[in-house]
Amino acid sequence: MTASVSLSDDTATIDYSLRWRVQSVYPGSHRGSGGAASGIFRGLISFERAPDIRRLDLRRSMKDPFEQWYVREYQPRVSVTVYALVDVSSSMAWRNGESSKLAMAAEFCDILARSAHRNGDSFGLYACGNDVHEESSLLSTRNRAGASAIIDRLSRVPPTDNSAAGLTRAAEYLTGARKLVFLISDFLFPYNQIEEALATLAFHDVIPVVLEDNSVSMLPEWGFTDLADLESGQRRFVILRPSLKRRWLDQAEKRRARLDGIFRQYVNRPFEITHGLDIEALNTYLLER
Repeated sequence: MTASVSLSDDTATIDYSLRWRVQSVYPGSHRGSGGAASGIFRGLISFERAPDIRRLDLRRSMKDPFEQWYVREYQPRVSVTVYALVDVSSSMAWRNGESSKLAMAAEFCDILARSAHRNGDSFGLYACGNDVHEESSLLSTRNRAGASAIIDRLSRVPPTDNSAAGLTRAAEYLTGARKLVFLISDFLFPYNQIEEALATLAFHDVIPVVLEDNSVSMLPEWGFTDLADLESGQRRFVILRPSLKRRWLDQAEKRRARLDGIFRQYVNRPFEITHGLDIEALNTYLLER
Protein backbone atom coordinates (compact mmCIF):
# COMPACT_ATOMS: atom_id res chain seq x y z
CA MET A 1 0.00 0.00 0.00
CA THR A 2 1.34 3.39 -0.90
CA ALA A 3 -1.45 5.88 -0.27
CA SER A 4 -3.68 5.81 2.76
CA VAL A 5 -6.63 7.81 3.98
CA SER A 6 -7.77 8.89 7.42
CA LEU A 7 -11.04 9.52 9.19
CA SER A 8 -10.74 13.23 8.49
CA ASP A 9 -10.94 12.62 4.71
CA ASP A 10 -14.66 12.99 4.01
CA THR A 11 -14.13 12.65 0.25
CA ALA A 12 -12.88 9.06 0.36
CA THR A 13 -15.41 6.65 -1.15
CA ILE A 14 -15.45 2.87 -1.40
CA ASP A 15 -16.89 2.00 -4.82
CA TYR A 16 -18.29 -1.47 -4.29
CA SER A 17 -19.67 -2.98 -7.47
CA LEU A 18 -22.05 -5.93 -7.44
CA ARG A 19 -22.08 -8.80 -9.93
CA TRP A 20 -25.49 -10.01 -8.80
CA ARG A 21 -28.99 -8.59 -8.94
CA VAL A 22 -30.35 -7.22 -5.71
CA GLN A 23 -33.78 -8.08 -4.35
CA SER A 24 -35.08 -4.89 -2.80
CA VAL A 25 -38.06 -2.54 -2.89
CA TYR A 26 -36.01 0.56 -2.09
CA PRO A 27 -34.60 2.70 -4.93
CA GLY A 28 -30.83 2.87 -5.24
CA SER A 29 -27.90 2.53 -7.61
CA HIS A 30 -27.62 -1.25 -8.07
CA ARG A 31 -29.18 -3.60 -10.60
CA GLY A 32 -32.34 -5.19 -9.29
CA SER A 33 -34.08 -8.41 -10.23
CA GLY A 34 -37.20 -8.55 -12.41
CA GLY A 35 -38.69 -5.80 -14.57
CA ALA A 36 -39.80 -2.34 -13.57
CA ALA A 37 -41.55 0.79 -14.82
CA SER A 38 -38.40 2.87 -14.39
CA GLY A 39 -34.64 2.45 -14.37
CA ILE A 40 -32.34 1.48 -17.25
CA PHE A 41 -34.12 0.55 -20.50
CA ARG A 42 -33.77 -3.18 -21.11
CA GLY A 43 -35.94 -3.79 -24.19
CA LEU A 44 -39.44 -4.42 -25.45
CA ILE A 45 -41.63 -7.34 -24.41
CA SER A 46 -45.18 -8.36 -25.23
CA PHE A 47 -48.03 -6.77 -23.34
CA GLU A 48 -49.16 -10.25 -22.24
CA ARG A 49 -45.92 -10.75 -20.29
CA ALA A 50 -46.19 -7.38 -18.53
CA PRO A 51 -49.74 -5.98 -18.80
CA ASP A 52 -48.95 -2.39 -17.82
CA ILE A 53 -50.62 0.16 -20.06
CA ARG A 54 -48.36 2.91 -18.73
CA ARG A 55 -45.39 1.32 -20.51
CA LEU A 56 -47.02 0.80 -23.92
CA ASP A 57 -44.74 1.52 -26.87
CA LEU A 58 -47.24 2.67 -29.50
CA ARG A 59 -44.70 3.16 -32.29
CA ARG A 60 -43.43 -0.44 -32.07
CA SER A 61 -46.92 -1.84 -31.57
CA MET A 62 -48.35 -0.06 -34.65
CA LYS A 63 -45.54 -1.46 -36.82
CA ASP A 64 -46.05 -5.08 -35.76
CA PRO A 65 -47.59 -7.07 -38.67
CA PHE A 66 -49.24 -9.47 -36.22
CA GLU A 67 -50.85 -6.61 -34.27
CA GLN A 68 -48.93 -7.52 -31.13
CA TRP A 69 -48.86 -4.94 -28.36
CA TYR A 70 -45.47 -4.14 -26.78
CA VAL A 71 -44.41 -2.52 -23.55
CA ARG A 72 -41.08 -1.09 -22.47
CA GLU A 73 -39.18 -3.06 -19.81
CA TYR A 74 -36.61 -1.45 -17.54
CA GLN A 75 -33.83 -2.74 -15.31
CA PRO A 76 -34.76 -1.54 -11.81
CA ARG A 77 -32.14 0.31 -9.78
CA VAL A 78 -32.42 -0.57 -6.12
CA SER A 79 -30.45 -0.35 -2.88
CA VAL A 80 -28.49 -3.08 -1.12
CA THR A 81 -27.83 -3.74 2.55
CA VAL A 82 -24.15 -3.47 3.50
CA TYR A 83 -22.82 -5.03 6.70
CA ALA A 84 -19.40 -4.99 8.34
CA LEU A 85 -18.52 -7.91 10.63
CA VAL A 86 -15.58 -6.79 12.76
CA ASP A 87 -13.32 -9.04 14.82
CA VAL A 88 -12.84 -7.48 18.28
CA SER A 89 -10.79 -10.29 19.83
CA SER A 90 -7.54 -9.67 21.70
CA SER A 91 -5.27 -9.83 18.67
CA MET A 92 -7.03 -6.77 17.23
CA ALA A 93 -5.42 -4.68 19.99
CA TRP A 94 -2.01 -5.16 18.33
CA ARG A 95 -0.54 -1.85 17.23
CA ASN A 96 1.24 -1.68 13.90
CA GLY A 97 2.68 1.81 14.15
CA GLU A 98 0.52 4.49 15.75
CA SER A 99 -2.88 2.80 15.48
CA SER A 100 -4.18 -0.62 16.47
CA LYS A 101 -5.79 -3.12 14.13
CA LEU A 102 -9.15 -2.33 15.68
CA ALA A 103 -8.63 1.38 15.01
CA MET A 104 -7.84 0.51 11.39
CA ALA A 105 -11.07 -1.51 11.25
CA ALA A 106 -13.01 1.46 12.67
CA GLU A 107 -11.49 3.72 10.01
CA PHE A 108 -12.50 1.28 7.31
CA CYS A 109 -16.07 1.05 8.65
CA ASP A 110 -16.42 4.82 8.87
CA ILE A 111 -15.56 5.24 5.19
CA LEU A 112 -17.73 2.25 4.26
CA ALA A 113 -20.73 3.72 6.12
CA ARG A 114 -20.30 7.08 4.36
CA SER A 115 -20.03 5.32 1.00
CA ALA A 116 -23.14 3.24 1.64
CA HIS A 117 -25.26 6.24 2.49
CA ARG A 118 -24.01 8.18 -0.53
CA ASN A 119 -25.24 5.26 -2.66
CA GLY A 120 -28.61 5.23 -0.92
CA ASP A 121 -27.80 1.90 0.75
CA SER A 122 -28.31 0.93 4.36
CA PHE A 123 -25.34 0.08 6.58
CA GLY A 124 -25.03 -2.15 9.63
CA LEU A 125 -22.25 -3.49 11.81
CA TYR A 126 -21.66 -6.36 14.21
CA ALA A 127 -18.71 -6.41 16.61
CA CYS A 128 -17.68 -10.06 17.09
CA GLY A 129 -15.52 -11.55 19.82
CA ASN A 130 -16.39 -14.67 21.80
CA ASP A 131 -19.96 -13.74 20.83
CA VAL A 132 -21.69 -10.90 19.01
CA HIS A 133 -21.38 -7.72 21.10
CA GLU A 134 -24.86 -6.37 20.51
CA GLU A 135 -24.26 -3.25 22.61
CA SER A 136 -21.50 -2.19 20.19
CA SER A 137 -23.32 -3.25 17.03
CA LEU A 138 -25.78 -1.57 14.71
CA LEU A 139 -28.79 -2.88 12.83
CA SER A 140 -28.79 -1.77 9.22
CA THR A 141 -29.94 1.82 8.86
CA ARG A 142 -30.12 4.59 6.28
CA ASN A 143 -29.56 7.13 9.04
CA ARG A 144 -26.03 8.46 8.64
CA ALA A 145 -26.03 9.98 12.14
CA GLY A 146 -26.78 6.60 13.70
CA ALA A 147 -23.97 4.94 11.74
CA SER A 148 -21.50 7.64 12.77
CA ALA A 149 -22.28 7.10 16.45
CA ILE A 150 -21.76 3.35 16.34
CA ILE A 151 -18.49 3.66 14.40
CA ASP A 152 -17.21 5.97 17.10
CA ARG A 153 -18.19 3.40 19.74
CA LEU A 154 -16.42 0.62 17.85
CA SER A 155 -13.09 2.39 18.20
CA ARG A 156 -13.54 2.24 21.98
CA VAL A 157 -14.46 -1.45 22.26
CA PRO A 158 -11.93 -3.16 24.55
CA PRO A 159 -10.50 -6.08 22.49
CA THR A 160 -10.16 -8.59 25.31
CA ASP A 161 -11.98 -11.71 24.04
CA ASN A 162 -9.79 -14.74 23.39
CA SER A 163 -11.61 -15.84 20.22
CA ALA A 164 -13.63 -14.53 17.27
CA ALA A 165 -16.34 -17.20 17.42
CA GLY A 166 -18.94 -14.43 17.15
CA LEU A 167 -18.14 -14.12 13.44
CA THR A 168 -19.82 -17.49 12.92
CA ARG A 169 -22.86 -16.60 15.00
CA ALA A 170 -23.26 -13.29 13.18
CA ALA A 171 -24.75 -15.21 10.25
CA GLU A 172 -27.88 -15.70 12.38
CA TYR A 173 -28.37 -11.93 12.36
CA LEU A 174 -28.04 -11.60 8.58
CA THR A 175 -31.39 -13.06 7.61
CA GLY A 176 -33.46 -12.25 4.55
CA ALA A 177 -32.18 -11.21 1.14
CA ARG A 178 -28.57 -11.47 0.05
CA LYS A 179 -26.31 -8.77 1.46
CA LEU A 180 -22.87 -7.33 0.83
CA VAL A 181 -20.73 -8.28 3.83
CA PHE A 182 -17.24 -7.02 4.65
CA LEU A 183 -15.53 -9.48 7.01
CA ILE A 184 -12.79 -7.53 8.81
CA SER A 185 -10.21 -9.41 10.90
CA ASP A 186 -6.56 -10.40 11.16
CA PHE A 187 -7.74 -14.03 10.87
CA LEU A 188 -5.22 -15.32 13.40
CA PHE A 189 -7.62 -17.93 14.73
CA PRO A 190 -7.53 -21.63 13.65
CA TYR A 191 -8.28 -22.58 10.04
CA ASN A 192 -11.30 -24.70 10.97
CA GLN A 193 -12.92 -21.72 12.71
CA ILE A 194 -12.29 -19.55 9.66
CA GLU A 195 -13.89 -22.16 7.39
CA GLU A 196 -16.86 -22.50 9.73
CA ALA A 197 -17.46 -18.74 9.70
CA LEU A 198 -17.15 -18.52 5.92
CA ALA A 199 -19.46 -21.49 5.38
CA THR A 200 -22.22 -19.87 7.44
CA LEU A 201 -21.85 -16.61 5.48
CA ALA A 202 -21.48 -18.11 1.99
CA PHE A 203 -25.05 -17.16 0.98
CA HIS A 204 -24.02 -13.50 1.02
CA ASP A 205 -21.45 -11.63 -1.06
CA VAL A 206 -18.55 -11.69 1.43
CA ILE A 207 -15.43 -9.53 1.09
CA PRO A 208 -12.65 -10.69 3.45
CA VAL A 209 -10.55 -7.74 4.64
CA VAL A 210 -7.32 -9.03 6.23
CA LEU A 211 -5.52 -6.69 8.62
CA GLU A 212 -1.88 -7.70 8.22
CA ASP A 213 1.20 -6.58 10.10
CA ASN A 214 4.87 -6.73 9.19
CA SER A 215 6.23 -7.02 12.71
CA VAL A 216 8.18 -10.20 11.95
CA SER A 217 9.99 -8.65 9.01
CA MET A 218 10.94 -5.69 11.22
CA LEU A 219 12.70 -7.90 13.78
CA PRO A 220 16.53 -7.82 13.77
CA GLU A 221 18.55 -10.80 12.57
CA TRP A 222 20.26 -11.18 15.95
CA GLY A 223 19.22 -10.23 19.47
CA PHE A 224 16.81 -10.91 22.27
CA THR A 225 13.08 -10.24 22.38
CA ASP A 226 10.02 -10.94 24.48
CA LEU A 227 7.11 -12.21 22.37
CA ALA A 228 3.44 -12.41 23.32
CA ASP A 229 0.65 -14.51 21.85
CA LEU A 230 -1.87 -12.00 20.49
CA GLU A 231 -4.94 -13.98 21.58
CA SER A 232 -3.91 -15.67 24.85
CA GLY A 233 -1.42 -13.06 26.05
CA GLN A 234 1.16 -15.71 26.97
CA ARG A 235 4.73 -14.41 26.76
CA ARG A 236 7.96 -16.11 25.74
CA PHE A 237 11.60 -15.00 25.75
CA VAL A 238 13.29 -15.67 22.40
CA ILE A 239 16.89 -15.48 21.16
CA LEU A 240 16.72 -14.15 17.60
CA ARG A 241 18.90 -15.53 14.81
CA PRO A 242 18.65 -15.42 10.98
CA SER A 243 17.41 -19.00 10.59
CA LEU A 244 14.59 -18.44 13.10
CA LYS A 245 13.47 -15.24 11.40
CA ARG A 246 13.47 -16.93 7.99
CA ARG A 247 11.38 -19.78 9.40
CA TRP A 248 8.85 -17.33 10.81
CA LEU A 249 8.65 -15.47 7.50
CA ASP A 250 8.17 -18.76 5.63
CA GLN A 251 5.40 -19.77 8.03
CA ALA A 252 3.71 -16.39 7.58
CA GLU A 253 3.83 -16.77 3.80
CA LYS A 254 2.45 -20.32 3.96
CA ARG A 255 -0.38 -19.13 6.20
CA ARG A 256 -1.16 -16.30 3.81
CA ALA A 257 -1.33 -18.75 0.91
CA ARG A 258 -3.50 -21.15 2.91
CA LEU A 259 -5.90 -18.35 3.87
CA ASP A 260 -6.08 -17.20 0.27
CA GLY A 261 -7.12 -20.71 -0.78
CA ILE A 262 -9.78 -20.93 1.94
CA PHE A 263 -11.27 -17.56 1.02
CA ARG A 264 -11.40 -18.41 -2.67
CA GLN A 265 -13.11 -21.71 -1.88
CA TYR A 266 -15.95 -20.17 0.11
CA VAL A 267 -16.29 -16.49 -0.84
CA ASN A 268 -13.99 -13.94 -2.57
CA ARG A 269 -10.24 -13.57 -2.59
CA PRO A 270 -9.09 -11.36 0.30
CA PHE A 271 -8.07 -7.72 0.37
CA GLU A 272 -5.08 -7.06 2.62
CA ILE A 273 -4.41 -3.90 4.63
CA THR A 274 -0.90 -3.49 6.03
CA HIS A 275 0.21 0.13 6.30
CA GLY A 276 -3.14 1.89 6.11
CA LEU A 277 -6.20 1.85 3.90
CA ASP A 278 -5.37 2.49 0.24
CA ILE A 279 -8.71 3.49 -1.27
CA GLU A 280 -7.47 3.31 -4.85
CA ALA A 281 -6.18 -0.24 -4.39
CA LEU A 282 -9.41 -1.28 -2.64
CA ASN A 283 -11.63 0.12 -5.40
CA THR A 284 -9.49 -1.62 -8.02
CA TYR A 285 -9.86 -4.89 -6.10
CA LEU A 286 -13.65 -4.47 -5.87
CA LEU A 287 -13.89 -3.72 -9.59
CA GLU A 288 -11.77 -6.72 -10.63
CA ARG A 289 -13.09 -9.37 -8.24
